[in-house]
Amino acid sequence: MRVWKNKYSFLIIFTLLSFTVFREGKASESWVSVQSLNWLEREDVRVLQLALDIKLSVEAIEAVHSGITLYWDISVKFSEPSVFMTGAVVFLQVERYSLRYDTLFNHYRVQNETKANLQVFSSLEDALYSLQMRQYQQPLVAFSMISSCVDAEIDLHFDIESLPIPLRPTAYFSSAWDLSTNKSLVCD
Repeated sequence: MRVWKNKYSFLIIFTLLSFTVFREGKASESWVSVQSLNWLEREDVRVLQLALDIKLSVEAIEAVHSGITLYWDISVKFSEPSVFMTGAVVFLQVERYSLRYDTLFNHYRVQNETKANLQVFSSLEDALYSLQMRQYQQPLVAFSMISSCVDAEIDLHFDIESLPIPLRPTAYFSSAWDLSTNKSLVCD
């Protein structure tokens, strides 16, 4: 009978310790946020200008300098406004970006995996800045669509599953790896 009590008391103590060890409070500031999201009128075309604020935690910077590639999926969706649910999707674009540090050449590589575009930067700040500024052009579906309102939805998703397997449990429970955000621009 004594063994039974010790077994459960051990499990309770282990559970409480695991909550205190693995529990980290959310950072007061998020690592990734949307600074601005607005429409620009250029000739006959509307352009959605997106400015992100991407900062990397110390853990993420150490991972990049250790040769780990970080991946983000940026999803942009334009839809017609609807009263009850989301309206018909007019435009949907998903692009995958990667950030990698090349130790041999001492530079950072930002690659658009979808379009196979590669940019090389000498500093991490420049590489992150290239990820932060995005522009998306509203497609010319119909003339009435251009003049009417369109809702925009941005989703920046950090791919934790692309991290090496030993790093994933830490990334799931740590706020240092919370590198995702989303925002909507609702039509007035």
